[in-house]
Amino acid sequence: LIVDDEDVNIKIIKGMLASENYHNISALKGSEDLSMLSLNRPDLILLDVMMPEMDGFETCRKIKQDKNTRIIPVLMITALREKEHRLKALDCGADDFLSKPVDKMELKIRVKSLLRIKEYHDELIERYEEIEKKNVQLQELEDLKDGLVHMIVHDLKNPLFAISGNIELLLLDKENFSKTQSIAAANCLLSCQTLNELVQQLLDINKLENKKL
Repeated sequence: LIVDDEDVNIKIIKGMLASENYHNISALKGSEDLSMLSLNRPDLILLDVMMPEMDGFETCRKIKQDKNTRIIPVLMITALREKEHRLKALDCGADDFLSKPVDKMELKIRVKSLLRIKEYHDELIERYEEIEKKNVQLQELEDLKDGLVHMIVHDLKNPLFAISGNIELLLLDKENFSKTQSIAAANCLLSCQTLNELVQQLLDINKLENKKL
């Protein structure tokens, strides 16, 4: 996006960058630039400083204060050469600046450099979003696993309690059983206790994984 209140300057810059096959759009003032950003999301803004209504410093400041546009690099192009103006450009959030008259080769190099940085930034954002998406999926799987653990534990404990309780009642009357029957009932009760311990271990492991033990 090329922003300059002089149409001839926009044409000059477009001509300098013509060989690079960039897709260029333009605006003649800062307010027009800001309104265009809501519809178009350029990879770089070439911003003139001396403009009516809203100068380049204020335009740049507004771009960098908006969370939706702050990542767009801004290359300020100005006829002002004093150190204080350059410092002011950086203070407003400009990523780089050029002085008029603009050197064609220097313009190309600065533009390529800022576009490369923007590309790296976009890749980082894309990777970050992928990681966030995978983290959400992992958390959903973790929640599903926790739900399954509690469901399994609940579904196992109730019948285990019923089986072991009934075996204990039978063993109270073991004198009416044969020795083989008594041993079989005792073994069944022991197996129930072993299974109950395994269920409890499953619960403990789940708590340990969730740092709740």
